[in-house]
Amino acid sequence: MNNDRSEEGFATLVSVTVTFESPRSLSTLLQQLRTQGVDRIIVVDNSLDPIALQQNRRNCESASAVHIVCNRNLGPAGAYAIGLANALGTNCKYILAIDDDCLLPTSFIDEARRAVQEDCILHPAVVETTDGQRLSYHGWVGVVIPRTAIVKMGLPIWDLIWWTEDTEYIYWRLPQGGYPLRRFGTEVVRVHKKRAAGRPAWKYYYEARNTVYFRLHVQAMNKLLIRPRHRRRYVRAFRALRSTLKLLFLAIGSGPGRYSKCQAVVRGTWDGLWGQLGARYPIEGGDRPVVME
Repeated sequence: MNNDRSEEGFATLVSVTVTFESPRSLSTLLQQLRTQGVDRIIVVDNSLDPIALQQNRRNCESASAVHIVCNRNLGPAGAYAIGLANALGTNCKYILAIDDDCLLPTSFIDEARRAVQEDCILHPAVVETTDGQRLSYHGWVGVVIPRTAIVKMGLPIWDLIWWTEDTEYIYWRLPQGGYPLRRFGTEVVRVHKKRAAGRPAWKYYYEARNTVYFRLHVQAMNKLLIRPRHRRRYVRAFRALRSTLKLLFLAIGSGPGRYSKCQAVVRGTWDGLWGQLGARYPIEGGDRPVVME
């Protein structure tokens, strides 16, 4: 759908959504985006299942959305990098990055159009639908990014695959480049909590690796002569160690497959320490939220 409203004083807004084998939730989100008048919709599909791909293609056709098939699971990092790059190929001024398991309040897009500014990143309040818990993180849950920020600061780090790719980009890199976060709207984007039967080993690997990499490598890169306490080397090292130890204890108590999960944590910690990124651990399954499907 391409209803360009820029001539009426509206900012041109393009949405980018990453999906993985979740056609029902994607269909709901696409209907909301289309009804609320997003100028163009881009869907990046990490799905591998042929039936899910076919359903997603039909959903995108009915919503006049651009459907980009990756033919492999790139994780949110690579898929959002592709989606944002494709959005830059349009005449958009702002890009809405939103996961397929989000539900939008009816006034969300109108509020976003009224609130957009070229010098900041907009993010909504977020609530879990299963328990009403209010969340404070800034993931791909309806953030609005100016085109100028992406042109200046680049795309998400493709090789992170999964975990901290949103933190590194939205919470760290863009604000470091002069685009602070600002909350907008009185309503919330509701995100379904994931209820997977068991956490796969690959998630232990990427969480450990990327947490260590973010703490020891990404947060080390700043231009301040006097660093705040939380950016000092010993504090970052302590927080990285604390996170990986917590993850290791979770792996130990995870039941079946605990040995491979513990190995994944140790291997991920080592790779993060040395900055070894990329798809170094096979992604088996998508760990989708059963409550959505």
